[in-house]
Amino acid sequence: MKPLSQHSNYRTQDQSTPVIARTCPRCGHGKSWSSSIRPSDNLLQILFYTPYRCRACMSRFWKLHSSFRLNIFIAAIVLLVSVLGFYANALFQKSPAEQLVSTTQEDNKIKIRAQEGDADAALQVGMGYIGSNSHKNYKEAAKWLEQSARKNNTEAQYYYGLSLLGGRGVIQDYKAGFFWIDKAARKGHPEAQFSLGKMYRRGTGVEIDRARAYLWFNLAAAQGIQDAARNRDSVANHMALAEIIAMQEEAYRIGVSDNTKLTENSIVNTPNNIGLQ
Repeated sequence: MKPLSQHSNYRTQDQSTPVIARTCPRCGHGKSWSSSIRPSDNLLQILFYTPYRCRACMSRFWKLHSSFRLNIFIAAIVLLVSVLGFYANALFQKSPAEQLVSTTQEDNKIKIRAQEGDADAALQVGMGYIGSNSHKNYKEAAKWLEQSARKNNTEAQYYYGLSLLGGRGVIQDYKAGFFWIDKAARKGHPEAQFSLGKMYRRGTGVEIDRARAYLWFNLAAAQGIQDAARNRDSVANHMALAEIIAMQEEAYRIGVSDNTKLTENSIVNTPNNIGLQ
């Protein structure tokens, strides 16, 4: 009979196969070495387990991958943290009804301040009536915007002017719209400056004045308003060079007086393609 070590179904320990401390489930021996994967081995075993050969009884057994056990442990921790986070969020998050009550209470506080004469609060109330899909009310919006505008709120002056130009919640009035937008523009409001330039160019609420249109387009362009530079250069094509230079100088003076961040280069920039009349 062949020695046990010579049977083809068994491997003996050699220098290339290190002995590993793995307890054999059959004989209880504490040392074994890794066994080769066989074609007949189950795929799940191969994926999640490592085969070993007992050094004493030569029986073959499987142990779960140590890295797989670690991955399972980490995954369990992550899952536990996620579940706890979900329940903590659900515990402390307000329900839709509670959120609505909270929002309503905050809106009521703002409205009370507006009723007491707070210009910023009046602006918030007015803009709320414009932006809300469920409570859109242009008449209420115009009322609160006017209140804020009369208390010298620049943003409210601009939006109340737009309400008058469009006839939203108030009787359409171009001259009154021009009045309020002009106020906001002179205080450095960039969108108001651009709107004022268009009003001068078209004669909306004021006589057509290309030079003044150029002036306000120039100021708006210096503050980065899209399309302001294009409108400015278009108007400049119909102006004399002396007019352009005069409006550039005035734009710089206005920009300094309203604390707009301007430089001489951002204002005094005569296009090369203007018509010299």
